Amino acid sequence: MNPFSLTWLFAGLIPWASLAGSSLEETVAKFVAQAELGTDTPALVVRVSVEGRPELTSSVGNANLREGVVADQDTAFRLASVSKPFTAIALLQLVEAGLVELDQPAQRYVPEFPWPQVTVRHLLNHSGGLPEYLKETFLKSRPDNRDVLHEMRGRKLEFIPGTDVHYSNTGYAALALILEAASGQEYGACLRQRIFAPCGMAHAAVPRWDWTSLPNRALGYERRLRIYFTSDNDCFIGMVGDGGVFASATELDRWLDAFHGGKLLQPATLKQALEPPAPHPGALSYGFGWVVTRFGDDTLIWHNGSWLGFDTFAGHLVGRRANILLLSNAGLQGRGFDLADDLGFPLAERLLATK
Repeated sequence: MNPFSLTWLFAGLIPWASLAGSSLEETVAKFVAQAELGTDTPALVVRVSVEGRPELTSSVGNANLREGVVADQDTAFRLASVSKPFTAIALLQLVEAGLVELDQPAQRYVPEFPWPQVTVRHLLNHSGGLPEYLKETFLKSRPDNRDVLHEMRGRKLEFIPGTDVHYSNTGYAALALILEAASGQEYGACLRQRIFAPCGMAHAAVPRWDWTSLPNRALGYERRLRIYFTSDNDCFIGMVGDGGVFASATELDRWLDAFHGGKLLQPATLKQALEPPAPHPGALSYGFGWVVTRFGDDTLIWHNGSWLGFDTFAGHLVGRRANILLLSNAGLQGRGFDLADDLGFPLAERLLATK
């Protein structure tokens, strides 16, 4: 299948009938129509590759509505929680280097960490029981990761570490501090050296408070009464680890190929990262930075995210060696859409059906 851009469809340059017989494109086109995305709205960028070759590259909408900048495969989007796998990979590289031990208390690396019974492993797979910092009120207008830990002192854990799995942004904010303490580098510099550069992600970045100066980036939008408003700034803009990474679909495709191709972690470490704990039936199947889901006769390794009008999805079908990447700045979650359920999983099903 040749790469195909939905931008052509919405520009009226090709007829709808030309989509016939191409199920991946039909799946994307159906979602685009339902989400009411077009040439005068924020964007959706889709990239699907199989065995290192693009099967579908589609884009519709704008990175910047005011300036009329059309989004494409090289537009940098805020990844939101799809930043968590980056944090996990870099941390596991430090484990391989002997600089971090998975079953040591997090306090060993960050003394101000409030809960002495929580280990690095607990943070990686969300089994520590940490309360959610996003539900807290902070005295500082723009807290960073250390401010968050300071404000969380005295909060009780939600369960005994290791007995359950509850998704925790707080845990990954703490992992960023462990990463900095063990590597001796600032979080963004650490990712640039250990992941971005080896994967050829020349424009990926962790800009924190300097996000407005990032070139070729999309702005986030929310829609109210059918009008889009910029939603590009908040009090947690300086937080990293649980979020903070900006990257394009092209760069993320290279990253997934490198990760699943064994270029970022040793085979034993990669295997361990994709083996979720099972404290009880029904617990979230979360390894080290990834949700692991049995999908038909295959396995889908994936993560999604949503923040400030951005919605993201990164998935890899193991048996098919297929990457599915979805990036939007159209405030989809706020409008009742879920990129994973509504587009990511249907695309995975189409890939399985066309083996």
